[in-house]
Amino acid sequence: MQALRRCIAAHTDPAPWLQRCMFLVLLLCLLPRTWAQESTHNTADNCSPQLLQSWVAQELQPQQRPSTGWETVTLPDAWKQRWPTWNGPIWYRMDWALPCPQQHHALSVSSMRIAGSVYWGNELLWSDRHLTPPYSRSGNQPRWWPLSTAGKSGIQTVWIRVVGPDSVNPGLGRVEIGPVDTIREQIETSIFRQRTAYTLTAAMSAAIGCVAFFVWLWRRSESAYLWFGLMQLMWASYLCLLLQTEPIGQLSSTAQTQLHLMSFVLYAQGFLLFSLRFVGLKLPKIEAFTWLVVLGWAVAFNIDSSHRLFLNFVWVFQWSSLLVHSSCLLVIARAWHTRKTPHLWLALCWFGVLLVASHDIVVAMDVWSYDQTWSSLFSPVSTLFLAGLLGWQLAAHLQRVDHFNSKLQQRVDEARNELAHVLAQQHAQELEHAKLQERVHLAHDLHDGLGGSLVRSLALVEQAAPQLHKDRVLSMLKVLRDDLRQVIDVGSSREVVVPATPALWLAPLRHRFMQILDELQLQAQWQVDAQWQQAPSALQAMAMSRFLEEAFANVLKHSRARQLSITCTQPSSTLWRVVLQDDGVGFDVSAVLSAGMGIGMHSMRTRLGRVGGTLTIHSSAQGSTLIADIVIAATATANPATAQATGHPESASATMTSHAENL
Repeated sequence: MQALRRCIAAHTDPAPWLQRCMFLVLLLCLLPRTWAQESTHNTADNCSPQLLQSWVAQELQPQQRPSTGWETVTLPDAWKQRWPTWNGPIWYRMDWALPCPQQHHALSVSSMRIAGSVYWGNELLWSDRHLTPPYSRSGNQPRWWPLSTAGKSGIQTVWIRVVGPDSVNPGLGRVEIGPVDTIREQIETSIFRQRTAYTLTAAMSAAIGCVAFFVWLWRRSESAYLWFGLMQLMWASYLCLLLQTEPIGQLSSTAQTQLHLMSFVLYAQGFLLFSLRFVGLKLPKIEAFTWLVVLGWAVAFNIDSSHRLFLNFVWVFQWSSLLVHSSCLLVIARAWHTRKTPHLWLALCWFGVLLVASHDIVVAMDVWSYDQTWSSLFSPVSTLFLAGLLGWQLAAHLQRVDHFNSKLQQRVDEARNELAHVLAQQHAQELEHAKLQERVHLAHDLHDGLGGSLVRSLALVEQAAPQLHKDRVLSMLKVLRDDLRQVIDVGSSREVVVPATPALWLAPLRHRFMQILDELQLQAQWQVDAQWQQAPSALQAMAMSRFLEEAFANVLKHSRARQLSITCTQPSSTLWRVVLQDDGVGFDVSAVLSAGMGIGMHSMRTRLGRVGGTLTIHSSAQGSTLIADIVIAATATANPATAQATGHPESASATMTSHAENL
């Protein structure tokens, strides 16, 4: 053992490990046979009953033992080969010699296919519940009964009546008489291997198969789980039908056998596809061919012929065994090539399956040696091993997903932090931009509001007497103070309402300029519509007010006009037009604009443009005309947020308040 451990420790390559594990599996598989042989030799003694002779005969009269036609037979026996056309009950007779009749003996029957009755002399020991179609199924059910041998000596006869369709290869298994303790121990061992172990395996396979199927539903790309689930569910179905002792509903014995065979075919198909998918292989042509074979078996099973069903049983067994062996060899070769850890573990498991299947195929040639199979002991271990292997692979996959998610979360956090930094910078830039816009807004308000008042005051001073009266100067200063207060308090009001009529809107401006116009001897004509066809918004009303203030200031400063005409009309419900016309000296519009001297004109165009308006200027030596048009439908429902979103540099509330102060 020390040398073996040093040898294993000296190699890290997975291939030598695989070889050693396969050798250990082979050694463990050989031990049960050796132990069974040793236990068989140890139980023999001189008082064991001896079987003298066995016979078999056809039942010619219903429920009556045959009086003729007996033939010598060796048990176990299947009468399909002896009487191919016989499809009725069969009687078996066994004469036993009891060297020690004073001992307590028991009778055991390993199996009978598929139902029957057991007699100890003329005493009925046991009988199946269903001796007519559909029959009970005792093919995989070992049984034993204590015998009343006290006071009896000589030769004792055992009679067994067996019934079953010839499609299931009917017959009788091993029959033994021995001490009660020995027989009980043997039957308990057989029951564990033939039924308990298979029951445990069927439950495990069904549970693991369902889990694998739901894993596949959760992640459709992992097709290996689909075929693993199919393989396990079909294996569970095969074992359940093998363990069934009572007929299933009204299904005939032949139909139940067909279901049994079909489960085994689908198990082998799932075994092949799971093996291919697990090692990352796809063989479309071979897979299509195997599915065609499965379809062929399904069609063949529907042909009601006992002889053909028996042949199908042999062929199905051979075909399914070929698929299982081929799959095992393919996985072992693939694992040897890839050297991937999951592939090597599956190859190790499939090597054990290969050995167990090879042994059980030899055992299955004798259809009565169910208790000698290795699959009953190996199946639970291999099922748990495969479940652990797939679980480990799924856990590794989830671990990779978690690692990816953590990396993704880290990248998202970095991007979020970077975005927050960028947004902070953008916010700072927007604040700075807002400040600049507010400065521009303040400059415009000072130019249009306070600047206009200054122009009016300057004009009054120029036209007045050499010495102005104190009250006159005080009045001009109050006007300047009021205009400055309006600029300072422009954002303090939220209660802004558009005047009900155009005349009410124009009244504050008319009152403010009429005094200076009268003092400068400027004649003004006012033409105003009586009602709004559609009222403008507060922003539009304020913009038009600022336009008129700047236009009046320009007329007072530059035009030297004597007559003015102010028109406020709505040519249509969607257009508001204000026209200011004078008879002044005029100016060159293009020259003033190109020289960059038209600050007032630029301010007027900008204000009107923000609320969907346009400014048209015509000027000549005979006078100037300014036409301001605003499309009401485009901006009448605009809210302050919309005004800001379209590039308005001033807050909506401040603008509306400015208009209210002007009113």
